[in-house]
Amino acid sequence: MTAPPLPPSAANITRQYDDHTLQPVDTDTTIEWTELLDRLSGGGTFWLTTIDGVGRPHTRPVLAVIVDGALVIASSATAAKTTALRGEGPTSIATTTDGLDIIWAGTSRRVTDPIELAAVTAAYQSTYGWPADTTDDALTAPYGAPTAGPPPYEAFRIDPATVHAIGTDEPFTGRSTKWTFTTAAY
Repeated sequence: MTAPPLPPSAANITRQYDDHTLQPVDTDTTIEWTELLDRLSGGGTFWLTTIDGVGRPHTRPVLAVIVDGALVIASSATAAKTTALRGEGPTSIATTTDGLDIIWAGTSRRVTDPIELAAVTAAYQSTYGWPADTTDDALTAPYGAPTAGPPPYEAFRIDPATVHAIGTDEPFTGRSTKWTFTTAAY
């Protein structure tokens, strides 16, 4: 799997108002991209939003992992979200970590290469302890999340267009950051 290019731009997007007055912010101070990836690699619940077949948003909880600098999710081949992900349309995934709310928006790409799938299974094993393995061009496991559906689980990489990290606590409150990628599909 190849890492997404480093974002060509990172901008401080903090807009803190106190007593109806915009507070001064050092606009050159942003969150480091590697710091964000470290936060995301800790796992947790992520909220995936895709567009269904009639143009409505479809949001579901998922477990995501970081593989080669990108977010990757696994979804049952029979799940409605999998159909949307196969279409490689606009996709966003959001989560909260200590001090940050994160929104990763981009497009999905199915992961089928055996070496890439091995990296995905290793990431799921180390992040969540999920005993995933590969079979053909997907993942399998003796169990899944209660709402995950049956195996096989297709892996999808979310190639970023923009990523927002909104500081909710120190040391991030004055460093809310938006990264923009030039390889964005939209």
